[in-house]
Amino acid sequence: MNQQMNEQTPQNQPLTPAEEKQWAMISHFSVLLNLLPLSWGSECRSPSI
Repeated sequence: MNQQMNEQTPQNQPLTPAEEKQWAMISHFSVLLNLLPLSWGSECRSPSI
């Protein structure tokens, strides 16, 4: 059974330089998206205390 599991497990392969750049751009883009306010059209309101 262990032999079958080894055959079905995908092997990790190193990324090419182009793939590294692509993943870096995706991760930086996601960070920038998180910095944007969620409500562009509405005014920002502070919570009432």
